[in-house]
Amino acid sequence: MKVEAWEGGSVSTSRERVQSPDADFVESLCSAMVEHMTEQGWLRSDEVATALLRVPREKFAPGSPLETVYAAEAVVITRRDEHGAPMSSVSAPRIQAMMLQQADLRPGMTVLEIGSGGYNAALIAELVGAGGEVTTVDIDAEVVDRARECLTAAGYEQVRVVIADAEHGVPEFAPYDRIIVTAGAWDIPPAWIDQLAEDGVIVVPLRMRGLAPPAHRPHSPRRTRPRARSRCGYWHSDHTWVQSHGPWPTSRPTSRRVAAEARLMVGKR
Repeated sequence: MKVEAWEGGSVSTSRERVQSPDADFVESLCSAMVEHMTEQGWLRSDEVATALLRVPREKFAPGSPLETVYAAEAVVITRRDEHGAPMSSVSAPRIQAMMLQQADLRPGMTVLEIGSGGYNAALIAELVGAGGEVTTVDIDAEVVDRARECLTAAGYEQVRVVIADAEHGVPEFAPYDRIIVTAGAWDIPPAWIDQLAEDGVIVVPLRMRGLAPPAHRPHSPRRTRPRARSRCGYWHSDHTWVQSHGPWPTSRPTSRRVAAEARLMVGKR
């Protein structure tokens, strides 16, 4: 199936996309999702739009209804515990697009993704191209195995899938131009900063005021500073879900803990 590339509301020819059942239906759902996100102002990057068109999201959510898989604000649950409580998921396309746009990924970059689902790593691989490198890490062996299988099925074998405690990053492939955290975080471990390249960026959903605004954090050897914040929702390591919508409030935090967390959302410059 030929995939169209997005160019500011128009399309151009692109490479082959991995064939899926109901290919025409899937293609129409994917195109409608991208058009909707563009109309809503959530999708402003032609490169991210093209990546969304190219990566077969259904390959990372087998068995889920296609209408749900390609709904812009739908979270697809991929794993539940013995009590039926959700443990992992494929994040909503709107949230993924927001974070990828904040990361400002470019061809040739080296990227570490913390929290493996497979789909977002495939989007990153599209954005950094053949000259880039993508490593995705998770502490859960089942999640890692599933991500590796899905990436292979979708044609993204070049993505490294690592099982490790992400608090320590993945130093063997550092430094990273970008670190993108796809699970909620209470803090930014020193290892993430140490493994950033000069002028690198961390995009992380820090938990503040009970919500998770993804922080766009540039890095340089001298200091760190925040660039952007937005509201979103993510699973935390304790399997609780936090979700919100709309712009992140700019009023000053009142608690010391929150204030300390806010200061961590900066990058070296």
